[in-house]
Amino acid sequence: MMKKILPLLFCTPCILQEIQAESFMGPTTLEKQNLKEASFMGPTDLKEITAKSLSVMGPLHFNHLKVEKAAEIFGPVSNSEFGAFNSLTITGPFLAKNVTCSKLEVTGPVDVTDLQISGATTIIGPLRAVKSTFQNITITSDQVTLEDSKTKDIVVEKNEDKKQILHLKGKTIVEGNITFESAKGVVEQGSEVIIQGEIKGATVEKK
Repeated sequence: MMKKILPLLFCTPCILQEIQAESFMGPTTLEKQNLKEASFMGPTDLKEITAKSLSVMGPLHFNHLKVEKAAEIFGPVSNSEFGAFNSLTITGPFLAKNVTCSKLEVTGPVDVTDLQISGATTIIGPLRAVKSTFQNITITSDQVTLEDSKTKDIVVEKNEDKKQILHLKGKTIVEGNITFESAKGVVEQGSEVIIQGEIKGATVEKK
């Protein structure tokens, strides 16, 4: 009897591991599912999905997506809303509303509304954020716009000697410092904008 049971016991971890890793090829649409380590290659549309981790190579559209661990997207994220992530890394444009995450890294243009980041944000590309909350932002771009948003420090890294402009609009609050590493920055400050720290490497234009 033991000889028959032992092979089954040894095989059980292998079976569980195969179940945990879920791969999808080609255009994929999923709704109302709980996934483990999910990876997609091709255009992906996810609605009411929860996953332990997520990897997408291709365009992603989501509505009510929750990823407990790391999410890596190699392709554009467009017209998406209601996402909750731990660490979110995107290579491509990022256009979304109502997203929360602990850490954000994007290589590409970012256009977001109601984005809430509890940790660091790193962006290479233009940023437009409305009604959003950040901790510290490190960005390489010549155009950055924050409207009715809140952040601590902003560091604008040098971008090939281009003129770099930080547009602060609405009731935006910057609790920390604003630093332009190029020393050629421009801060366009709206009448209701509050900057509590210092501005380094930039001139200020009141709007």
